[in-house]
Parts: sequence; C-alpha cells; structure tokens
Amino acid sequence: MGTYTKTWDTTTSPDGVHSIYAVIKDTSGLTANTGLVSFNVVNNPVDASPAIISVGVNNVVLPAGTSLFQMVCQTSEDAICRYSTVAGTSFANMVDVFTNTGGTAHSTTILGLLNGKAYTYYIRSIDQFGNANNVDYPVSFSVDTPAPASITVMAPDGGENLKLGREKSFYWNSYGITGDIKLELSRNGGLTYQTLFVTPNSGSANWTVSGSRSNNCRVRFSSVVDPTIFDLSTGVFKIT
Repeated sequence: MGTYTKTWDTTTSPDGVHSIYAVIKDTSGLTANTGLVSFNVVNNPVDASPAIISVGVNNVVLPAGTSLFQMVCQTSEDAICRYSTVAGTSFANMVDVFTNTGGTAHSTTILGLLNGKAYTYYIRSIDQFGNANNVDYPVSFSVDTPAPASITVMAPDGGENLKLGREKSFYWNSYGITGDIKLELSRNGGLTYQTLFVTPNSGSANWTVSGSRSNNCRVRFSSVVDPTIFDLSTGVFKIT
C-alpha cells in the first residue's frame, strides 16, 4: 500500500467545473477507481474590488496670490478618476473628470483660486471591471491671506542730528504699495507736518536739509494712493 500524487497545471484547462478520478491497477492486473472528484477551476478570477486611491499633495497652505493647484493621485490599478466638491457624491454622479486619467497616475488642474479661501475635493474612481469606490478620498488645501500693505520708516527713526545744508538720505521699507510715497517733516514732535516731496517708491530718497532748527523733529512716510497707509519715525531727531 502506498501514497501517490499527481500535479495538474490547471492553466491549460478552461475555467469551470471539472471532474476527475484515479484508476489503480495492481501487479496482478486488478483495477479500482477512486470515484469522481469535482472542483471548480478559476484561472483568472473576476476583480470585484475597486481601486485603492493614494492622494498626492494634501493639507497644504499655498502662498497668497496662487491661482491654480495641480491635484494628483495614484490608483492601485488602471482606473478613471473623477472628483466633486460635495462629500458623499457617487462616482456616477460626479461630473468633473481628471484631465489625465485611465492609467494608475492621475492629475488635473484646479483653477480660479482666491486668497484666504480653503478648498476640499473628493476623489473616486472606477476600474476596468466597473468597480467604483464607495468612499471619498479627500484632497484639501488653502490659499494664504496676503499681508496688509504697509510702510516702515527706517531712517531717520530717532536720535539722529541732521545738519542744515547737508544732504540726508531717507530710507523706508514697503509691502503691497502701488504708486508714489509722500515724505513729510514735523518740527514740533508730530503735531503738524509739512510735505517735503513726493517720490517713487524706491525705498530711499535724498533731501538737502533746510528750514528752521528743531530738537523735536519726526518724519511721516505715506502712500499717495492710500494715505491711510503710513508710518512715523519711532523717536524724535534734531535739525541743527
């Protein structure tokens, strides 16, 4: 009595139910069989699961002024990706299709972004066997709010001694300013100001010191387009 095995390569047979039996023959010529044994051959099982989606850049804050975002994702198998701004939207009801899709790498460009706004898009896919995702794969991002326009006096900013008849350089920093800058001088600690000149917003300008002497001078630099944007010297300086 012994144990015998036989290997059968099922890939050479069509899918479906097959029945086999073994015939045993001893040395005296007597035979017997095992009876039919049935089993189902499935060489290429049907894919019943949707693709797994891996999103790319997510939860980022884009710089102020950014107007577009490249949304990308990867799928575990060839698929078509769509997206929606409404969570829980079925794939069939999504109308926005990725620009580049059909393989495993997908991308599309989101246009018309606005400063200070947050965005979330929900991605789903359908594979070549018709399996669609029943859960969302969200991509979120936002566009930063720009800093407010500003002017900062750098010099003279307090403690200087400006000599009459000599040229003095004024310096300032600005952000978000359009148009020219008006430079004004006060000789009474900031109670009143006189306009020295208007100059392009280059960050510096020269003035030949003139007028009356004072130990209580300040400057004010302001935007010509929007006078509410201005800055004063931190402390007082002298004109002698």
